[in-house]
Amino acid sequence: MCSNAWPNEAAFWDLLFVNSEGRLGLFHHMQRMTNTLKKRHIDHHVAITRLANCICHCNVTDHDNLLKTSKEGTLPGVKHSDLEINDLKNTRMFKQRCDKCMQKEMTPLHTMTNMLGDWFDAFKCMSSDEECRPAKGRKDPIADETLFTSETKEAISECKKRLLICRIPHLWIRCMM
Repeated sequence: MCSNAWPNEAAFWDLLFVNSEGRLGLFHHMQRMTNTLKKRHIDHHVAITRLANCICHCNVTDHDNLLKTSKEGTLPGVKHSDLEINDLKNTRMFKQRCDKCMQKEMTPLHTMTNMLGDWFDAFKCMSSDEECRPAKGRKDPIADETLFTSETKEAISECKKRLLICRIPHLWIRCMM
């Protein structure tokens, strides 16, 4: 049994299923990963957005309809060009305005684990295997610090391990983008 309220619901589930095993949902693993990132780093918001995109994505039809209405100016506001829409997507304002208009869908399990590895490579600054998995991240130009702390790699590994243990992620996660 996987739940975002575990272990608070442990007594309830033990009444229904004796000796039930519980786990936290994927949202909590994502929370553990984001808590290991340095919040003042220049790439923090981009990293959080891309991490969420590894876990779930917007419904293609909803996304297409949102782009159409943005270009036509049917939504309250003005018409937007493709460049303006792409710039808006990289801001928090896009999430605040448009998230409620789009349904979220889970990324398939094996794709998700692969995308988490790619995400980690995209933001790490050092690599133990430069040939297969080169580091593509950068240090913050002001603080001269990396985005990841020493706990980030362990948090990613733990999440990937949990994904493979619980093979039905759509039943145990509420996607929080």
